[in-house]
Amino acid sequence: MDYENLTPPLYQEKQNFSLPWLKYLLIIPAVIVWYIFFQQILLDKPIGKNPAPDWVVLLITLLIGVGLPLLFFRTQLELEVRSDGFYYRFLPFQRRFRRLLWSDIDRYEKITFSALKDFGGYGVRSHKGETVYIIQGNQGLRFYLRNGKRVVFSASRVDELQQVINSVSGQQRPFRLAS
Repeated sequence: MDYENLTPPLYQEKQNFSLPWLKYLLIIPAVIVWYIFFQQILLDKPIGKNPAPDWVVLLITLLIGVGLPLLFFRTQLELEVRSDGFYYRFLPFQRRFRRLLWSDIDRYEKITFSALKDFGGYGVRSHKGETVYIIQGNQGLRFYLRNGKRVVFSASRVDELQQVINSVSGQQRPFRLAS
């Protein structure tokens, strides 16, 4: 079902990776791969005593030198609150929005976290029985669903998001704040 066109969003947030150390972690291998490509393919000066074939250098350049940085800079977490529920997608892996209906949510809580210590890193993770979507920051919301599952989202404007959820969900059915 095409959730995006049903109701207009009351809250929208788009998050991109903004961690400088992670950018360097990806840029350094890309620069090395591009150097090898330039030396071996363009200057015809293979590197090392047993250089890789040109097709391997080209493939690695496409994957690590182009694909990895492109994936990093295009990855985005989108959050939306609509009158019928909470919507999210993790681009480019989830093209369509997924939703949590207000009737599916038992309660939620605002949390402060360390992505590395508490969840093992950034991105989409399954950690200790909960699904975690973290792109940036150290604050977010943890939803406790009626089916026993938990979902965590990072949020850059967590207080505003919480206010909108309280106002919208209260019209549908009141939430219990997690204690």
